[in-house]
Amino acid sequence: MIKPQLETVQAADAQASFKFFRKEELIFEPYWHYHPEIELTLISQGRGTRMVGDSIESFQAMDLVLLGENLPHSYSTTKFTAQNTTCIAHVFQFDRTIFEPFPECNSFQTLFDNARYGLKYTKPSSKILEQILTFENLSPLQQLVSLFNILDTLKDEAPYRQLSSIAYQKNVHKHQSRVAKVTQFILERVDAPLSLGEVSHFAGMTPNAFCSWFKKSVGHTFVTYVNTLRIEKACQYLLETDWDISEIAFKIGFENITHFNRVFKSLKDTTPKSYRKSVHSS
Repeated sequence: MIKPQLETVQAADAQASFKFFRKEELIFEPYWHYHPEIELTLISQGRGTRMVGDSIESFQAMDLVLLGENLPHSYSTTKFTAQNTTCIAHVFQFDRTIFEPFPECNSFQTLFDNARYGLKYTKPSSKILEQILTFENLSPLQQLVSLFNILDTLKDEAPYRQLSSIAYQKNVHKHQSRVAKVTQFILERVDAPLSLGEVSHFAGMTPNAFCSWFKKSVGHTFVTYVNTLRIEKACQYLLETDWDISEIAFKIGFENITHFNRVFKSLKDTTPKSYRKSVHSS
């Protein structure tokens, strides 16, 4: 059985007051987790699926997101990329209390409060992107100063939108361990046919009890949750490959092309064929 994914964040240096790392990998494996630290993540290269609370969306290069404390999240990419390029993330993790001794930083606390549901910055400015992309080249002291500058820029950065719903955020902490186990179980099997009976058995519940609990805890029905994950992955394949639409449908776990087309249209308000055409022509 998969253990709850409570991540322990530790600074690389015991003397550091925050953690920063640059993650570069061929693919990002699904990792549904949470931690008490606030997290700022910039994806500078790659595309895939971003999950934040009950939000399930595609991400691409220059995706900038600020996450509040204990907000479950995962970034994952497909095992196929057209150019076989790596995925790169720049990640900051810190406790909000490090700024409390400084009255000049009081406005940061409002920013952190707003981030409790996750904030997606839809048009990051060149200023904030440059601050983050050059961060790793600075000395430790310069990095600390730069973090203050980044947050000072971020608190006035616009536009942004909330990711997770209020309902999910209120319920998740009551069942955090079980939610983490079940969600990770689904993420690791979403490409194959996945039945309600299989997942409810893993969760130790009857199918009816599981459906009720899952909707309250995750903010989606089980079917909607799985379908959304699959359709986001389908969008990646439509963008990155020239595979037939039927091949994509079967690859992501659909057993019927008609069903795939119907679900895709309901979630994306367009057909897979039209989606591929619009993306390639833009």
